[in-house]
Amino acid sequence: MTFEYENAVKELQAKDEIRDLVFSYCEAIRNRDIDLLVTLYTPDASFGSMGTGEDALKAMAEATMEQLEFAVILVANHRITFLSKCEAKGELWARCYAQNKREGYYEQIIKYTDQYELSKSQNLETESWKFKHRRHHQPELELQRRDACRSATWRASPPKWRVTRLGRAVTAPQRLGTVQLQRCSASALERFIIIS
Repeated sequence: MTFEYENAVKELQAKDEIRDLVFSYCEAIRNRDIDLLVTLYTPDASFGSMGTGEDALKAMAEATMEQLEFAVILVANHRITFLSKCEAKGELWARCYAQNKREGYYEQIIKYTDQYELSKSQNLETESWKFKHRRHHQPELELQRRDACRSATWRASPPKWRVTRLGRAVTAPQRLGTVQLQRCSASALERFIIIS
C-alpha cells in the first residue's frame, strides 16, 4: 500500500468512527442513558455556563432529561473536516421527535456543530473519537409545537391575527386565500405560524 492510500483509508475509518459517535449520542438521548452520554465526551469537554468535564455534563443531562419522556433523533448531512490526525470538526442536521412533561410533543430541526478529538480510552490501550464540544442550534422557524395546538381555516377577510412569516411580523387581513393557522404554545410565547 502506498502512503497516500493508507492515509485515505485511515481518514475513511476515522469518519466512520465519528459517525458512530453521533449515532451513540442519539441512542443515549433516546434511552436517557447518562452513563453512555458521559463516555462519548472527552474528560475536559466544555458545556458552556455549566462548566467543563464529567460533572458538568451529568448536571446538564440530568436537568434536561428529567422532563424528557421520549426522543428520537434522525441525523443527516454530516460533514466532517479533519484539522489534524487527532482533531476534527463537524456539522450536521437532525430531525428530533420528542415529548417532555412540561411542553408535550414537539418536533425540531436541529443543527449541531461539533469538535471531535481522538482520545485515549479509560484502559489507556485504545483510542477512540469523542466529542470535545457540541453545540446545539435550533432554527426558530423550523420549530413546531403540536401539543395543545388548535387549527383554524379562514378566508380572505379574517379577524386581525398576528402572523409570523420568515421572522417578520405581518398583520392580517391580507388577500391570502385560504390559509391554515396553527396556534401553538411554546414556553410562554404564543405563536401564529402559516403552515400551508
